[in-house]
Amino acid sequence: MRLFSHKGTKGTKGYIQNAIFFVTFVSLCEMSEALPFPPVEVDYFYESGCPECAVIDGKVLPPLQASYGDLLLLRRRDINVQTNYLLLAAYQEMLNVPAEAPVSIVVDRQFALAGLAAIRDSLPARVALAIDARLKSEERGEAFELPPPPDPLGMDALADRLADFTPPLVMLAGLADGLNPCAFATIVFLVSLLALGGRGRRGILVGGLSFCVASYATYFLIGLGLLSFLRELAASTRATRIINGCTGGLLLAFGAVSVLDAWRYWRTGNAKAVILQLPDSVKRRIRAFAESRWRGPAVLGTGLLCGAAVTILESVCTGQLYLPTIVLMSRSGTARHAWVLLALYNLAFIIPLFAVFLASAFGVRSQRLADWSRHHVAPSKLLLAAVFILLAAVLLRSAF
Repeated sequence: MRLFSHKGTKGTKGYIQNAIFFVTFVSLCEMSEALPFPPVEVDYFYESGCPECAVIDGKVLPPLQASYGDLLLLRRRDINVQTNYLLLAAYQEMLNVPAEAPVSIVVDRQFALAGLAAIRDSLPARVALAIDARLKSEERGEAFELPPPPDPLGMDALADRLADFTPPLVMLAGLADGLNPCAFATIVFLVSLLALGGRGRRGILVGGLSFCVASYATYFLIGLGLLSFLRELAASTRATRIINGCTGGLLLAFGAVSVLDAWRYWRTGNAKAVILQLPDSVKRRIRAFAESRWRGPAVLGTGLLCGAAVTILESVCTGQLYLPTIVLMSRSGTARHAWVLLALYNLAFIIPLFAVFLASAFGVRSQRLADWSRHHVAPSKLLLAAVFILLAAVLLRSAF
């Protein structure tokens, strides 16, 4: 059955015009028979609360559904449902879809569009091409068949697939943050307070563990707030590029200053020569807060309180690395994946913290720890510089 001719129209615009004409033709004739070919299948992989998904739901899909009606079969797949997420992962492997894209659409099980810009710009044309392919098959008297969908990935394969570049980079950043001299010096000071207070091994372990737990929880919550804010901005591709570009440029500057700090400290051995460090006023506030509270008998409660307060005050310094890394996390494909990365960062961040408390509990004196910290200021600054530059490269690549 020849429905109409496509001659006289060329290119994507012509395909769209033909498709719309076909829908109008069907509507006017009120065809009672079933369509001679299957509808175009659109698998829409989204996440509740995703800003880019909100734009697609409000501005991209409604016009398509209004134009094509029954010619379009839209399947909404929430990737917070495990089966949908595993199916998306299978499509990503089969069709080379970027895993970091926050939203994806697969047309006819074989054409993938990832990210707001690609979906907004290309989905209408892709649907029109899919309808045109069906019309051509019908004109030739051939049955139109879709390829089978891929088998969803198993959990083992998915775990291997997620072990990509981003988690190691995030954990490296967290470890470098934890070894930051301004943070490490505060840890050594807290250990000396416990020792001066006559705490034994058990007291140091309890106080140190409670401090680590509070530090982890506080830093995680700070990061979660920043991450939520950045993901809200993700609906604007332009804003995302500006943020990535500015953050990448700032990281390059931090990297250069960190190299300069390493060189100046190596030459002078003077901590005051270091540029990127906590302001003296913040250092005094941390010391005064810890001294006023950690001499009491309630080691557990005091450790929790000090861990939260000191982490907030230290974020003036540690945020130099934390915030740029969160910008990288905000580009992760799903909120769940971003939260995992945030948890990994904070786990790596408290490893040096816990190691110092553990060493102190088993007899390593705070003076020895302080000497080790002073001797490794230059290497730790160089490590920070390397992480700054590495993160800058990742962010700047996505900005341009």
